[in-house]
Amino acid sequence: GTVVMNCLSGLIMEKLDLTFADITDVEIGALAKALPLASTQQLASTSPKKLDLDGNPFGNDGFHRLIVGMGKMEVPMTHLSVGGCQSITTVPTEINQLTSLKGLNLSYCTSLISLPEEIGELTSLEELILSECTSLISLPTEIGQLTSLKVLDLRVCASLISLPEEIGELKSLKYLYLRECTSLISLPEKIEEVKSLKFLFLKRCTSLKGPDAVISALKKNGCKVFHD
Repeated sequence: GTVVMNCLSGLIMEKLDLTFADITDVEIGALAKALPLASTQQLASTSPKKLDLDGNPFGNDGFHRLIVGMGKMEVPMTHLSVGGCQSITTVPTEINQLTSLKGLNLSYCTSLISLPEEIGELTSLEELILSECTSLISLPTEIGQLTSLKVLDLRVCASLISLPEEIGELKSLKYLYLRECTSLISLPEKIEEVKSLKFLFLKRCTSLKGPDAVISALKKNGCKVFHD
């Protein structure tokens, strides 16, 4: 791809390093204007359809502008990482515009409380990473519409109390990480219906009650369960 390095209006930056193929400077500029980056930070992408913005200080408004801007780009994004963006409390409903998204990383977004129901429209999504989202209370029932999802990472989501029964509709799910979900009380019974599940991680889920029957059923399906 072409490496674009320039100063874009609306940004105070020492370096802008974008490696995009088939994305115009105008599109990059429009996207970059949404991001209030500090002077020493870089906006970097190592492949044409992947955007890594881990640790950027934008809040809900900046995140909203970013998602709307991405939805208008001619080259669809397949991966978005905004891990460690600790001011984000919610995900914009316009996330449903990113229909080609295969990977979404929101790990360490410690102020994130919830996901919108529109997340269910991302039917190409294969990986949803929410580890260390310590304020996340629940998942929307529409999570069950993510029929391509293979990895759901909820490690150390310490405020998560329960999972929706619609988890049982994730027919492609292989890895479910729930380690140290210390407020999680129970597992949905319908999780037994996820025949594709290969690994379930439950260690140090200290509030979990009565999981034995579910665990037994999953093991019969060939799932490896790691628990205390």
